[in-house]
Amino acid sequence: MGLRSDKEITVYAIQHCHTGRIYVGRTKDLTLRLRAHFGALRNNNHPNELMQRDFNDYGDNYEVFILETIPDEYPIIRDAEYKWMDKLNTGDQRVGYNYKDHHFKASSIDLPEVSPGIPIPNEV
Repeated sequence: MGLRSDKEITVYAIQHCHTGRIYVGRTKDLTLRLRAHFGALRNNNHPNELMQRDFNDYGDNYEVFILETIPDEYPIIRDAEYKWMDKLNTGDQRVGYNYKDHHFKASSIDLPEVSPGIPIPNEV
């Protein structure tokens, strides 16, 4: 049973188990996308510098969560991804890797006290 569906988009999270930081993304082919993320990390050329630093400093210790699947026909696919970025606060570098996403503007990010931890998507 594969993770690919031509009719669905998967919104996923990758969390480093040591730092607790989370990356939220979306894809039509989760298996291929995860291979790309972890291949880049292992080759020391992931475009997300903070994710690469955590990998280099603390190793290949990640959990992957499927947060939501949505139909490929959904009119605004990024809305689902943004919803999860906001819910998991991944624009804050202390807890997330999505801080460079244009969805977040530095002036609009509230930085409350945080304690990173592995989210349980069903409880978020």
